[in-house]
Amino acid sequence: MCRLTLHGTLRHRPGVPTRGLLTDDDLASMSAPITLVVGERTEMFDSIAMRDRVRQLAPGARTELIEGAGHALIHSHVDRCVAALTAAHA
Repeated sequence: MCRLTLHGTLRHRPGVPTRGLLTDDDLASMSAPITLVVGERTEMFDSIAMRDRVRQLAPGARTELIEGAGHALIHSHVDRCVAALTAAHA
């Protein structure tokens, strides 16, 4: 584990992508169920804009904006993340 952590630390290219991984067309044409769980205070991107974009392009998507959570919400708000994902697959 220590070796993997060291490798990730040395090889990770810091920075924020300039565009999303999915284009609007990609997102709008998805047929698989979509669940977005995002922290309100993430430092990586505008979480509210992301949630709104998903809602607009994929009206059937489930979205959960976790208030007070940052980018590491799976660590800081475990119960809320689990509840959102559990509800999406019920």
